[in-house]
Amino acid sequence: MRIIKLLEESDFKRFVRIISDAFPSSFPSDQESLKTHEKELIENQEKDPSCKAYGVFEKDTLIAGMFLWEFNMRFLSTKTRLGAIGLVSVDLMHKKEKCCKDMITYFIEHNRNQGVPLLALYSFSTEFYKKMGFGFGTKMNEYRVKPENLPFKGMKEHLEVLTKKDLPCILECYNRMADKTNGMLEKNQYMVRKHFEDHTLRTIGYRKDGVLLGYMVCKFIKETEVKPMGHDLFVKELIYENSEVLFEMLAFLNSQSTQVRHIILNTQDENLHYLLSDPRDDTGYYFPAMAHQCNRQGVGVMYRVIDLKGIFEVLSKHNFNQQSCKLRISISDNFYMEKNQTVLLYLENGIQVHPNGDTYDVEISMDVSDFSSLITGAVNFKSLYKYGLASISSPDYVDTVNRIFHTEDKPVCTIGF
Repeated sequence: MRIIKLLEESDFKRFVRIISDAFPSSFPSDQESLKTHEKELIENQEKDPSCKAYGVFEKDTLIAGMFLWEFNMRFLSTKTRLGAIGLVSVDLMHKKEKCCKDMITYFIEHNRNQGVPLLALYSFSTEFYKKMGFGFGTKMNEYRVKPENLPFKGMKEHLEVLTKKDLPCILECYNRMADKTNGMLEKNQYMVRKHFEDHTLRTIGYRKDGVLLGYMVCKFIKETEVKPMGHDLFVKELIYENSEVLFEMLAFLNSQSTQVRHIILNTQDENLHYLLSDPRDDTGYYFPAMAHQCNRQGVGVMYRVIDLKGIFEVLSKHNFNQQSCKLRISISDNFYMEKNQTVLLYLENGIQVHPNGDTYDVEISMDVSDFSSLITGAVNFKSLYKYGLASISSPDYVDTVNRIFHTEDKPVCTIGF
């Protein structure tokens, strides 16, 4: 018989071994590395109030484990609580025994019991988690840019190297941005402090009139093992409140051209190439008709709505783009719910009003995974309809429904978990 429960300190030695076997390239299995990771994960559980480790036990033996997080997230024009899961790991001897299914089910039920309507994860297999009802978020773009191709419009006069004493300012700066950016998760002090525990990282800040308005966390990485003197500069995090801050940061990166071959920047900003004098990457690859490769893209964070009515309660004050409509939403969830979930969304000038009866103008239907992408703003309704991923009772309402769920900004997630 299996049970899932919070891990105790004595469980982490085995948990780290399970993680190491599940992610051998990220978690080396030599004894020194295992001890280091064990210490780090125990510290995460003890000092980070947002995360806890849980394990699947069978006959008192730990056979799988996971970390569960709870964040506050900017959600369109409001805030919501978001549950997240990471380091989902199964013992090698217990693969294909539905351990992962048990953990995801526990993850969903744990958050439903806490009144959390929305979940997120980074998937090792997008197909696997889409079948469990998780929908794609905003794609991540990896740019490999020559420093000289970044604009040099700022003079770097407000930039400085930040240290541990600046931790409160960094946290305040980040959370100001998170408070107004769709999809961004709030950080706590422990998350920011970890930046300074990695001595390979450098944190550059922009301070004006005593206020930190942006910062960048970066590190040097070897270009290749056979060219030990060649380096790239990887930008791990870039937070800025306005274009003035951004241009001084970019001027700093531009000025590294004598030492650095490429600036490596991962971003969910789809329009970054407009900033570059030459957006082409270092592959030299192009495809018909003369389309030059600028960056690599990947599906990263995935979202899942677990409480259909609850998600609209969170959005009770949100303006759905001034639209007036009586909309019935029908969602299928083959993983967690046996039958379709429905909700009536009555809108007057974009604001929800209490339904008077059960009549409606139009009905839309889709899988919970695609609805999760839609409601977070990662995809628009017209695309789902065009691809046959959503149906509508009256095509005359496609434009109206598209406007209801339209958002100018796709969700941005800068935190790994």
